[in-house]
Amino acid sequence: MKTIFRIPIIVTAMISSIVTPVSTSETNEFVYDLPEITEADISLQIELYLKNKYSIDELEIISVTLGNAPSINHSGIRRSQSQSYIGEVTEIRNVGYAANQYSQGVVFSEGGEIYYSDSTGADVSMSFSIGGNIADVGVGLGRKANGVTGYAVECAPGKACKIYVKKKIRVVLYHVVYSYEGQITGESNVPVKYELQLYLSNGLGS
Repeated sequence: MKTIFRIPIIVTAMISSIVTPVSTSETNEFVYDLPEITEADISLQIELYLKNKYSIDELEIISVTLGNAPSINHSGIRRSQSQSYIGEVTEIRNVGYAANQYSQGVVFSEGGEIYYSDSTGADVSMSFSIGGNIADVGVGLGRKANGVTGYAVECAPGKACKIYVKKKIRVVLYHVVYSYEGQITGESNVPVKYELQLYLSNGLGS
């Protein structure tokens, strides 16, 4: 029999936007703002974290709201949740070479571009220290795109080129206590990940 927990989650979304990439001569990196994270994305992160931690077969997030107001589910049973902010950290991390590339890269005789397709999944596991707590999150490595996308690396003529990925990542850690009909049913420190910026460069040198 499946166990079903209905847990109201209270979160705050961070906002980002897509802009023209910035390239600097000092680093030869192309920097892109990544799309904003949605409340649905945050809910999914929390749901998957709790499912994995407590081996719950099925878990339903019944509301995503701002503030600390209790929620009412569809059957009228009152379920409430309190959430305390532990802390957050924002860091630029090396993620690695994008997938779907030749090991030695490619060479354009007259120069060219390699296009990149981002992913926000869990290709690479990373740990962040927040207020004395360790938060583990998955960071999307992404891959060389088969077509034209909004992300690209410019490659110099006659030199091997291979996309290398760094990301600016914010991880916010919350201590979540959830209850059912006034009785505490569980609590957990839950990390919420925001991938803010994408840094692309030729990992084989300029």
